[in-house]
Amino acid sequence: MERPCLFRISLRRCGEDSGRNEMCKTFSTVLKLDSVGLIPYKIQVSDKANHVVNVASEIQRVARDQAVDIENPVNNSETGSVSLSLKFRAWFDIASYSIASNMVDIVNGQIPENKIAGDVISEDIPIVIGYNQFNYH
Repeated sequence: MERPCLFRISLRRCGEDSGRNEMCKTFSTVLKLDSVGLIPYKIQVSDKANHVVNVASEIQRVARDQAVDIENPVNNSETGSVSLSLKFRAWFDIASYSIASNMVDIVNGQIPENKIAGDVISEDIPIVIGYNQFNYH
């Protein structure tokens, strides 16, 4: 069973009060995204003087099998090198990752530094003659 996906919306409005002090009001909520795909949303904000601001946008929820893009190597590629640069892009924040080559852990519990969702992560991986299989977790 797939875990629910949560989306946090935060709004912050700042202004000055009569004493010229900056005041900020913040509203935040967490919404559950039940379905995979493009999900439109609309936020309407109003104040006591009936000033209204509408913001509409969309968020894309990807399926579990779409959450990581393998950029290199491509499937069934060939090389004459003894290692290759394995590159992947995750569409979520990564706490740590591990990579196994031919059932042997090459990278174990690596914590990505200065990476955010969508950034490319690259590791040089040794390979052997013949078929090489990579596992990510």
